[in-house]
Amino acid sequence: MLIALSKKTMPRWLQSLGRRTRREREIRSFNRRVVSHRFGGLDLKVSLRDPVAEEWYDHDQETLAEIRFFQDAGALREGGIVFDLGAHQAVVALQLSACVGASGRVVALEANPHNAQVARENIALNGAHNLTLLHAAAASEDGEIAFNESLNGQVDGGAGTHGVIRVPSRSVDSLIGEFGVPDIIYLDVEGFECAVLEGASGALSQVKNWFIEVHGGAGLEKFGGSVDRLLAHFDAERFDRYFCRTDAGPFTPLDDTRSLDGTRWFFIATRT
Repeated sequence: MLIALSKKTMPRWLQSLGRRTRREREIRSFNRRVVSHRFGGLDLKVSLRDPVAEEWYDHDQETLAEIRFFQDAGALREGGIVFDLGAHQAVVALQLSACVGASGRVVALEANPHNAQVARENIALNGAHNLTLLHAAAASEDGEIAFNESLNGQVDGGAGTHGVIRVPSRSVDSLIGEFGVPDIIYLDVEGFECAVLEGASGALSQVKNWFIEVHGGAGLEKFGGSVDRLLAHFDAERFDRYFCRTDAGPFTPLDDTRSLDGTRWFFIATRT
């Protein structure tokens, strides 16, 4: 009771400082190492510097369902351009960079400073010269945005559950202006999906292939999003739409959206 009361009365900046201190202690005490695993048939070296990375990456993995989908459709190929927005520590981005080859390009965004630093280590470890990492959050416009510093970071929704910092923000349309129109956009932004799509009006008329991890019940609604609002950007007259419940796939045509509210799922849209 006293602990709960003290948390309510403690200034938010002090709570944030305490959480940041605990997170930094957790990272410092972690058994850092570099491991080698196969990701979708690709041998990668991965720098493990925190428990989340250890849980996610310290094992072999099959080819991701969305990578297999885009490869089969001919969208993910040698010489292509891919944006990976919300790249964490660039393990998926490295798989994409191998798919597009030396003549292609992957542009990856990661807002969490720790994850961006580890992403750069992983890019260097694997010699991925076609992969550009930007320390920034995907958002509706260029500027700055508040971001929670958890190891799997999220734009700050005002709850103050983790340390909060200010990071650069980039819109999808701004990235296209700098790097060109990509063949595919990957979007994994922990519930901020609809806000990012608000800054992608130009992209939605140009980019043919989209993959979105939809965080229903895990951030989407907190930021004012909804399944209907997200799908409104990908109307069925312009896009073929697919979904799956897990990252193992398979993707199947999206015909009925009634069961998707409040759940986490994976979405692919391809221009007809």
